[in-house]
Amino acid sequence: EDLDHFIKIWAKFDPDATWYIPASDMTQLLNNLGPPMGATYQGHNIDPCLKGIAVNNKKQVHIVDVAARLAKRLAIEKQGDEFGELSDSHPLQQNLEKLTEDEKEMTLGEMYNNQLTVLIRLAHRWKRVAKERRQQQSHVEGDS
Repeated sequence: EDLDHFIKIWAKFDPDATWYIPASDMTQLLNNLGPPMGATYQGHNIDPCLKGIAVNNKKQVHIVDVAARLAKRLAIEKQGDEFGELSDSHPLQQNLEKLTEDEKEMTLGEMYNNQLTVLIRLAHRWKRVAKERRQQQSHVEGDS
């Protein structure tokens, strides 16, 4: 039932069934999924379990990687301390790694961190420019 719901919501973001959606749509996808698969996220506040989702050079995420990490997050929530990671030699883990590593440029967490860095730099630049304008305006008013 949860998987069917995930696929229906994913299809809204991937109408051509490419298996990829823009990484920038992840927050909206998670919000649309709702509990238990998704959750309400705002901005870059995303579950740490999902930050490892691979992002390719086109800034897209793959349906299998997203679904696997959502399922993992659910399993961790339900099993708590009983949860055990798949070993690197487990066939499912190897297939998932192969699927995402071939195209992986960065992770979703890294992409969000890069975006935050750019926003912080822009905010600092805007603050500096605003200060310079105020100083220039003070000089012009002082000269009058």
